[in-house]
Amino acid sequence: MVSIDGTEIDADASKYRSVRYDRIRVLREKLSADIAEQMRQTENV
Repeated sequence: MVSIDGTEIDADASKYRSVRYDRIRVLREKLSADIAEQMRQTENV
């Protein structure tokens, strides 16, 4: 908890919800592949 001027703010960080840089790279590559596949499917319609 961080207190500034009497204001109490709780931190919202979780080691289970955070994503490492190497995992982000993998997720971005998968997202790009998924988007490309969706674009191919829409072109065939």
